[in-house]
Amino acid sequence: MNNESTLTSLGMLRVNLDQKNRKDYLEYLVPFATYILSKYDKGPINNKNFRNMIKEEFGLIIPLNVTLRVLQRLVNRKLDY
Repeated sequence: MNNESTLTSLGMLRVNLDQKNRKDYLEYLVPFATYILSKYDKGPINNKNFRNMIKEEFGLIIPLNVTLRVLQRLVNRKLDY
């Protein structure tokens, strides 16, 4: 991850935690995830593909386990993207 994407990532995290009183670091990835999923063709997706799309679109490198947890969170919310 380069310095610019690191700064963006940390900035998003800080704003999300401050403004929405969220205590969960995974929650700041939800807007990125919903954006990516809205561009996807509604077929099955796995955490590896999802991680690659986030990297390509935003330059963020996220561990596989984290991407899996974010996707599980969206499924539990029954998010209709």
